[in-house]
Amino acid sequence: MSKVVKKNMAMGKTDYDIPTFSFKSAFVLVAAGALATFIVPFLLSLVGIDRDISIVLGSGIILGGALAYSRFFIETKRGKCKKFWYTYLGFGVIFLIISFFWVYLGSYI
Repeated sequence: MSKVVKKNMAMGKTDYDIPTFSFKSAFVLVAAGALATFIVPFLLSLVGIDRDISIVLGSGIILGGALAYSRFFIETKRGKCKKFWYTYLGFGVIFLIISFFWVYLGSYI
């Protein structure tokens, strides 16, 4: 391996300037997934809200926010900016669609 590649690997950077994904970000996303699919639907079912709709909406809102937070606050330290909100919205919609297929249609993507 060349010295440049070894230096980049030691710094945690990739060849294409893609931010790396740390264990802290992974923990945030796993915790958000558990919160969105188990804890929030259980708590909302206690007040009479349907479990299925709370899983779909919770997955979109919580997982989209957790992914945007981990990317812009944990990994790159950029904070809230226009790209943060685009990432939140985009991945929130993606997670909402995936959870809709998962809960209502019974298909796994």
